[in-house]
Amino acid sequence: MTKARKSFNPASFLFLVLIIFLVSCESKKDPVKKEPVKQPELVSEKAPAPRPDSPELDVLAEFPPEMYGCSCYFARNQQEFKKEQYIYINDYAETSIISVNGKLNKLVLKYQSDSLAKEKFYVYANTDYELKVTKEKSRDVAEEVSKIEGQLILKEIKTGTTKRYFYTGECGC
Repeated sequence: MTKARKSFNPASFLFLVLIIFLVSCESKKDPVKKEPVKQPELVSEKAPAPRPDSPELDVLAEFPPEMYGCSCYFARNQQEFKKEQYIYINDYAETSIISVNGKLNKLVLKYQSDSLAKEKFYVYANTDYELKVTKEKSRDVAEEVSKIEGQLILKEIKTGTTKRYFYTGECGC
């Protein structure tokens, strides 16, 4: 008695290779752990007793829905950043959100420095405030995420009063 030998079927072999390929692609995990960032609430927390004639940036308590996705978010220092106590949020395009003396403000990009300029800055404004955002340090910390440090210079248009804030934060997608 001789055993029957099955012939090689190329269609079956290709089907098997395709199945293995598809299964292996689905099981690969992204090497960068991407967990959803807990977003702060949009309600602002008032800064401690600001003078009525001085504009004070407050902590934003919520991440605005229109800012989800690619964005920049800055805090006054590393401790506040770790607690997600942001004073500035930007949609990575033309819109920024800040809270001044307890009032939420949406600012629009007016102009920015030339890409070859030594000092990198962006100027956002609305009818009440002008905000100059300078970028002093930047380094990549993950794929599509940069750690940023610089200054926010807030100017009240009506009075000309300005206030400077140092920030640390991130920009990314």
